[in-house]
Amino acid sequence: MKAACFCVPAINWRADPGHKEPFRAARMARVENTMSDQAFDVVLARSGRTVHVSAGQSIANALLDAGIDVAVACEEGMCGACVVPLLAGEADHRDTVLGDDEQQRAIALCCSRARTPSLTLDL
Repeated sequence: MKAACFCVPAINWRADPGHKEPFRAARMARVENTMSDQAFDVVLARSGRTVHVSAGQSIANALLDAGIDVAVACEEGMCGACVVPLLAGEADHRDTVLGDDEQQRAIALCCSRARTPSLTLDL
């Protein structure tokens, strides 16, 4: 009697070298970072409006509370739905979707913060 082989090729599985999976450790690191979060302002370039972001509050939530409609989905920085162009200021990137080059010109509103007193967004 021959033993059945349930190896990976038998189920037609293909490896995806670009695949990422979020792990609890990354999420916990973001939560631990919130303990040292400082408040900052977000300047909306298109309207000139300034919105204050409190310590422990996401940029997305501050904008939504101010009546500004922004897209959000996962709220953990894993999907990219809330990424917007960053025009000025230094961001504290806490997402997992933006590459190094993208971080210079974009920010994830759901989890990232500011390293400077204000950020200017293309909103």
